[in-house]
Amino acid sequence: MRSAARIMGMLLFAAVGLLNLAPGLLALAPSQLATAYGVVHTDATSELLLRHRAVMLALLGVALLAAAAVPNWRRPVLVVAVIGKHPSSSW
Repeated sequence: MRSAARIMGMLLFAAVGLLNLAPGLLALAPSQLATAYGVVHTDATSELLLRHRAVMLALLGVALLAAAAVPNWRRPVLVVAVIGKHPSSSW
């Protein structure tokens, strides 16, 4: 029973990690930012902000994938993910 829970935890961390890693590709293709986020950016500052968001999500995705492989990292990475996704944390 315990090994099934570990495998499920690993799979969940890996799946959420891949979902968070996907927007990181947008940082490499800035022309797709407006299409992906559904906003029209007219200046360099808006583009930089959207690219920064994409990079931060990708970094979180890498951390989640690492936590899938290293069980001791799961709790700290989960705390960071929850804080990062909390609505009041988006300044």
